[in-house]
Amino acid sequence: MIDSHIHFWRYQAAEFPWIDEGMAVLKQDFLPEHLLAASNGQVEAMVAVQARTSWAENQYLVDLAATEPRLQAVVGWFDFDGEVTAQLKRAQDLPLIKGFRHLIQDEADPSAYLLTHSGLNQAVPRLQAASLVYEVLVQQADLAAALAFCQRHDNHYLIVDHMAKPVFGDAAAFAHWHHHMQALAALPHVLVKVSGLETEAGVGATAADLQRHVDSVYQMFGAERLLWGSNWPVAQLTHSYSDLLQHAHTLTQTWSASERAALFSDTARRVYQLNTLSNTDNTQRTHNGFALAR
Repeated sequence: MIDSHIHFWRYQAAEFPWIDEGMAVLKQDFLPEHLLAASNGQVEAMVAVQARTSWAENQYLVDLAATEPRLQAVVGWFDFDGEVTAQLKRAQDLPLIKGFRHLIQDEADPSAYLLTHSGLNQAVPRLQAASLVYEVLVQQADLAAALAFCQRHDNHYLIVDHMAKPVFGDAAAFAHWHHHMQALAALPHVLVKVSGLETEAGVGATAADLQRHVDSVYQMFGAERLLWGSNWPVAQLTHSYSDLLQHAHTLTQTWSASERAALFSDTARRVYQLNTLSNTDNTQRTHNGFALAR
């Protein structure tokens, strides 16, 4: 199984201002060995995603991979107010970096940032030309702008993180989310991470609470355009890693073996160009892993 969305850090308050007083559980170190213990050995490969807005974060995650071979790809941070050519050169010198993202959700006006920020919209075509993935981190309220952004930039993979952070428990919100996700599904270069849902749904959320949203992206995008990620350790705000695995099993129990293999390994392998087990071996490990997770 490949976990396509993990954060690692050595906690220092000044470097993680987004971790507030209500997130005390996150105010500690989270490293690959902690993830492997939490997952009970079920993770074969990991994709580390930036949690700090600095190039030092990119180098830190690449260096961390030197100590843990299962950390096979990094989604780093890109400074869209900075010089593009120099940053692309730095990325070429760090081949483990397979893509970038920016914390668009934290901008004062995320929709305006997507639509009008010149640095972002000039740099993303160059990232795509270099076969680098760009991950779109937005909340449901900014889906219209995210759709326009994805329509504009179509030369390489774009990944919508956390299924665009849907609002749970509201029929009108679901209709709004579903409409825009369906429009995104019409763009073949757009993929979606099935990740972060438990945190959005809140403490005590069950697989049943998530089922309608997961069924929707499965039907709209197909399993071959979905990636599973834990969003660990942020997910620990509401759920344990074993909870996430159990939910993942329950949410996909009607899927075929090949569809589950796509979600839990094959799509990530393709998109991030990972060097892991063969499809056949990996499918067997994935299903054995979930059998144990029950």
